Amino acid sequence: MGAVSAASRINHANKPILIRRVISENRAGGHINLRPAAPVSRRRLRARARGESRFLFAANKALKRQPAFDKVGACSVSAKAFFPARAWRSVRAGARKASSHRVAPAGMNSHKILPGRGGREPRRKLVYFSLVLLAGVLAAAADSRPNILFCLADDWSWPHAGVYGDRVVHTPNFDRIARAGVRFNYCFSTVSSCSPSRAAMLTGQYPHRLEEGSCLWGFLPRRYPVYPKLLEKAGYVIGSTRKGWGPGDFRAGGYTRNPAGQAFPSFDAFLQTVPAGTPFCFWFGSHDPHRPYEAGSGAGIGLKTNKVVIPPYWPDNAVSRQDVLDYYWKVQRFDRDVGEVLAALDKAGRRDNTLVIISGDNGWPFPRCKANVYDGGSRQPL
Repeated sequence: MGAVSAASRINHANKPILIRRVISENRAGGHINLRPAAPVSRRRLRARARGESRFLFAANKALKRQPAFDKVGACSVSAKAFFPARAWRSVRAGARKASSHRVAPAGMNSHKILPGRGGREPRRKLVYFSLVLLAGVLAAAADSRPNILFCLADDWSWPHAGVYGDRVVHTPNFDRIARAGVRFNYCFSTVSSCSPSRAAMLTGQYPHRLEEGSCLWGFLPRRYPVYPKLLEKAGYVIGSTRKGWGPGDFRAGGYTRNPAGQAFPSFDAFLQTVPAGTPFCFWFGSHDPHRPYEAGSGAGIGLKTNKVVIPPYWPDNAVSRQDVLDYYWKVQRFDRDVGEVLAALDKAGRRDNTLVIISGDNGWPFPRCKANVYDGGSRQPL
């Protein structure tokens, strides 16, 4: 793959820069050799940096050798999942063509590019080719913009999901998405209350910067842009169902509809309004597992009180354990609803090009949790 240099110091007086080590790949032996390198001038370093096409070619070869999913700690990320197919083919084809060029070695004119089959070629041709390649990639990406499906629970706290190690609650749909995609172990809300937390998600701002939007039962000033509106201006079809931003009066902030998007009775009804080939962004805002709870609902579906883990700052008694089971029942209902939404996505044939995000707005509604800065109030699944 060529030489990879690491500079130990930089001389800003335009003098030769000392390169302590050069890592080169021994193609015959299949191992890495370390050898000292001679001083390299700044001009020659710039010439070497012009090998963008070689980097693209090497990166493409490396990715082709990787399996479909690269495991990174607790996360698993698909190498090509978020890169449009047409754009990937454009980069691969262009990189193969560009790989025939190599940078002039030390001792030659650093402003020249050596073609692969004799002769000389001005470097401006490589720059022009790079710009054309970039334009093709961007055009291909614009034609395959991903759909966005955001599933948000109300008062769902970490670690109440099977994939996080909870042995009582059953969340097969969330677990499936977490295992096939990216799972975050440390996701925190900057404010553990519904309205300001949702306002922060919609605007990308800290809640304390949103003026009236930082309050429960306040309103979100329209002068702060929300991402559904920005996507709508970019050609996306926007929609939401159930609980969007709130509680509060969005009309007081200048909105004629909920900032999360136009309300629809269901995700299926929304999909029927989306033209074929048009990207969409949908907010599925559940009311679960928010209170009130139906007493005994958790035990009624077979959840066992003796398996519940009670936090050390609560009284460990039958009332606490039953309340947790009733909360779990609503968590499972949210997960079931997410499964129905994903099934509708599959039925519409849009699953492969949809970014699915599942999380909560703040912690669970129990003492020392919601509306508090402890983990029980600010830490969410994602």
